[in-house]
Formats: sequence, C-alpha cells, structure tokens
Amino acid sequence: MKKFLLIASLSLLDSISSAWAGYDEGITAYKSQNFAVALHELKPLADRGDPRAQTIVGDMFHLGRAVEQDDKKAIHLYRQAADQGYAQAQMTLGYCYMEGIGVDKDFAKALKWNLLAAAQDEPKAENNLGEMYAMGKGVKQNDLEAFKWYLKAAQHGVLSGVLFVAQAYRLGQGVQQNFPQAVYWFELAAKHGNALAQSNLGTMYLHGEGVPRSATRAVEWYRLAADQGNPIGQYNLGYAYKTGEGVERNYGTAVLWYRKAAEQGFSEAQLALGKMYADGLGVPKDSKEAVNWWEKSAAQGNVYSQSNLGFAYLNGEGVAQDLQMAFHWFMQAAEQGDAPSQYKIGNFYFTGTGGVSRNISEAKRWWAKAAEKGDADSKKMLSALENSQGK
Repeated sequence: MKKFLLIASLSLLDSISSAWAGYDEGITAYKSQNFAVALHELKPLADRGDPRAQTIVGDMFHLGRAVEQDDKKAIHLYRQAADQGYAQAQMTLGYCYMEGIGVDKDFAKALKWNLLAAAQDEPKAENNLGEMYAMGKGVKQNDLEAFKWYLKAAQHGVLSGVLFVAQAYRLGQGVQQNFPQAVYWFELAAKHGNALAQSNLGTMYLHGEGVPRSATRAVEWYRLAADQGNPIGQYNLGYAYKTGEGVERNYGTAVLWYRKAAEQGFSEAQLALGKMYADGLGVPKDSKEAVNWWEKSAAQGNVYSQSNLGFAYLNGEGVAQDLQMAFHWFMQAAEQGDAPSQYKIGNFYFTGTGGVSRNISEAKRWWAKAAEKGDADSKKMLSALENSQGK
C-alpha cells in the first residue's frame, strides 16, 4: 500500500512538473511571437482547467494568433479562468463587458469582475475601475473614487493610471491641486519615453507650475515629444518657434511643426497653421490655404476656426463672399460662447442679412451675451439702441 502511495505521489509530482514545464514553454513561445508553439503547449493545459493557460489561449482567440479570431471562444475561456478566481482573467472579462468585446456591454458585470480582480491587487482592474468612475460607466461619476483607483493602478506601474494621476494633481480633479506631485508623476512617465507626459512637462516648465519657470526646459520636453510624433508636442514646439520662447524665433520652423501636428488632425495646429497662411508668416500669404486649414479645424468644433471662417465669408477672403455662410459659421462659434461671433450674429439680426429676417429682440439677445463677456462693440450697440428707443 505504501509503495502504491509513493508511486501515486511521484506520478502527481511528475504531472505538476510537466504542467509547469508546458506552461513555461508556452509563455516563452508566446512572448517570442511563436504562436503555433504557444498554442501547442498551452491549449492542453487550458483544456485541463489551468486558469493561466485558459487566459492566454483566450487572448489568442481574441487576437487571432495561431487560431481563427473568435471573441466568443475567448470569452468562454476567460470566464472559465475567472470562475476559478484568477485575477487576470477576471480583469479581462470585466474589460470585455466594459467595451462590449464578445459580449453585450454590461457595466454591472464589468464592475463585478473588475472589483473581484482589484481585490487581488490586479493593476489593470484598478485602472478599469478608475475609468468607470471617471466616466460614470455603470456607476455615478465620482472624481474622488476615480482618483483612488487610478492612484492604485499608478502605484502598480500602469501608464494610463500614472498619466491620470499626474493630470489630476495638476488640475485638482478628485484631489487637492499639487503641482510638485503632478511634476513627479509626469516625470515618471516622461523618463520612460511617454510623449504625452513629456509635452505636459514642457507646459509645466513654461508656466512654472511646480518647477522653476524655464522656457528653455519647456522646449526640451516639447522636442522630445515632437520627435516621437506627438501632435501636442509638435504644436507646442511650433508655438515656441513662433513666439521665440525658449528658442530663437523662426516662423519657417514654426510652420514646419504646426504642419506636422495639423496633418495628424490636431485642431489647434490646424487653426495655427491657417493663421500663418493668413498672415504670411513663414509661408507666402495665401487666404485660400488659410481657409482650407480652418475648415478642417472647424469641422472638429474648434470655436476660433469657426469664427475665422465667419470673417472669411463675411469679407470674401480666401472664399467668395457669402453672408449666409458667414452667418452659419458665426452661429457655430456663437453657440460655443465666442463673444466676437455673438456680436456679429447680433448685427445680422439687426440688419436682417445673412439669410435671417430683421429681429431687434434677437439682436439684443446676442449682443447681451457678448456684452456679458466684456465685448465693447456689443455694449456700444446696446447703449445706442437703448438711447434711440428712449427718445
């Protein structure tokens, strides 16, 4: 009997040792992108109920690596592993419910699985919970809770958590504003090459937020971000060359960096590049090209580009004069609170042009909106109208 028990024990140890060997070989193959070998090693383990192998094979089905892409099969494997309490699978399953990957979106289930994983200190689950509270996904939006979970994720090295915490400290969102802490977290990400953090650090140096003000250091950080293709860094570097802050002013170089960011669809850069063409700075003056870039920017809702288009159509600069189009673009900007555009809308109603009928009450309403923001022209029109009506 003792001999049988000894043989059984040795057999069990051999089985465990074999399972571990298969898993290790599978992981090594997976990391080396040898997915066929990884599948060969891991699928038998997954079929026998190993939650680690189930999770990775689930990933392979989700990504279509050495198998036909199939999110349903991925979800089945994730759930098998999650039901065994495997934190990584619980997090992944929670994320799938957050995003509707292989299942219908279900924030209640997303919350459940992410909380179970986070209870085991699973970093990405903590990050997912931060997102859910920040965006109000299945829970009441709560900046304090969002910061709490993002901080846990950041402390475990999750990059998006680091960035959120840095920005939260900078803005005082969910935590008391603390520029030195913002700098600390941005530097943590920036030193690992994160372009967004580098660009943010540049802005903090430019304004002296938590660090001594240094336009030169700002430009250094902007350049690191810009050289990685980050459009915010490229735009900021272009602005530095336009203004001569931290570098010698060079309009041509400003245009170069604005263009790089604008071609990536960055609205602020499209606005700025259009202005360079409108003013003939670093490029030959070209009102049509200015309008071209403002149209791209305005289509993304940029209020200043919308206002610029209003003036372009009003004055016939770069486009044929068209008062109805001028009214359209001024209205787009006015509804976003742009005072000069609100003043112009008031004028259209006062004169009954731009495709609208004369309407004094509407004119007064728009002038009043602009006047509240300090627009001097609107104040004059309201005063003149009041005086004329009083006579």
